[in-house]
Amino acid sequence: MDIDVNSVPTSEGDRSSLQHSISSQDESSLKIPKSFSFLAPSTRLGCCIVVGLLLRIILLAFSVWQDENRWPDGQLRFTDVDYDVFSDASRALIRGDNIYEARPTYRYSPLIAAIVAPGFMFSPTHTAKQPVDSETESFFYPPLIRLSPLTKSNQDPLLAKIWGKLVFIFADIVCAWLQFEVIRTESTVLFKHKTAGHTETTAVWLICLGWLFNPVTAVVSVRGNAEAVLGVCILGCLLLVIRKCALFAGVLFGLCVHLKLYPIIYAPSIYLWLLPFTKNHSPLSLKRRLWLLLPRWPHVWFGIGAITSLGGLTYLGYLYFGGYRFLHQAYFYHFTRVDIKHNFAPHFYPLYLLSGLEWRQSGLTESGTISDILPIGTARRLYSRLQNTISSLMYNSNEAQEPLSSVFHFTIQSILQDAFQLRLMKLAFSLASVLPSIILICFLAFRLRLKPGLCWFTTTFAFVTFNKVSVK
Repeated sequence: MDIDVNSVPTSEGDRSSLQHSISSQDESSLKIPKSFSFLAPSTRLGCCIVVGLLLRIILLAFSVWQDENRWPDGQLRFTDVDYDVFSDASRALIRGDNIYEARPTYRYSPLIAAIVAPGFMFSPTHTAKQPVDSETESFFYPPLIRLSPLTKSNQDPLLAKIWGKLVFIFADIVCAWLQFEVIRTESTVLFKHKTAGHTETTAVWLICLGWLFNPVTAVVSVRGNAEAVLGVCILGCLLLVIRKCALFAGVLFGLCVHLKLYPIIYAPSIYLWLLPFTKNHSPLSLKRRLWLLLPRWPHVWFGIGAITSLGGLTYLGYLYFGGYRFLHQAYFYHFTRVDIKHNFAPHFYPLYLLSGLEWRQSGLTESGTISDILPIGTARRLYSRLQNTISSLMYNSNEAQEPLSSVFHFTIQSILQDAFQLRLMKLAFSLASVLPSIILICFLAFRLRLKPGLCWFTTTFAFVTFNKVSVK
């Protein structure tokens, strides 16, 4: 850069103006032409989505090969066992059977089986229970199997093996796009963010590193886990909540709760988000605060949508899938599920120890004579039978019957009392361990009520951290 010596600044103001002109000229000389600028954030995200989809397709092809060859020991499978459960339920659905009776371990919404079912529509391995022209009623009449050609093959076609996985992969990709839309909506529409371009660029990086190219999320959907379907519903509900489309957000929220119960934890944050904002930073009276917490019309519309979708889907499931059996398998079972090993909660170990003591005390073990560990109900029935047997065998000796019966009665009652105390202790500890989750969910809903995306993330994180599968 050439500078005229005659224009050398003599004052401090001239020096500053000269430095400003030099820096501006340097910036203009280093400015990258528009033709070499990076793509728009949405375009970059689209390219990353295509690459992420190709990655999942490659993993899908490998899953088919691995399931066939079981490399290296002949036993290792790539597909998750849950996908086998979905497949069996889908076969039962197509045959016209009750999915909860055909596969007792299927404890999900019928919608998951319906999603996987199209892959088995033309599978030749399912034979109808009755002839085509039979009038015998099946669970669904006429059964969907009448639409599929029957052949002599005993193996599922490739489409039946990968259809559900393809749906889950597609849902996984949609989750990435919904994440971008949620971040962009919060930054540009709700909070009037002035650096929207920078925020979108950061969002693309986070989504690529944390989701699209994350091997955990990629493998989960390819293995046949249906969590991506629920993820689409939750993220779609979040996006509609941010945009305050109360009715449609309620419809998706009801669908989320129908698929799995845990999205109910987002209800407090949704309620607070739909309340009207106040820009008055002065202290408010208690009466005014209570008035601001009262439900408004958005809450009414949200409730109508949620009750309609959740109630309608539950009613259809109750009507077509076995009544109370559907309610138990899809909902009630998860309230009484005992599986203390499949969680990372900090309080799982005391529950594990209490469970072991409970089962040990509830059995009748006497110097190895009775080696089986019996539940409390079985021990009580055994006690009643033994007492009746002793009474019938010793009816001729009243003097010997009384002391032997009293000793036997005292021994069994002490065992049952200890077992009952252990179960009571376990129940009290189990209920007390729920309090951290409830307190954190309510606290985070109030603390982060103006940032729904962050609020839902921290609520989920807190719920998973303190979640316990054992509630019994």
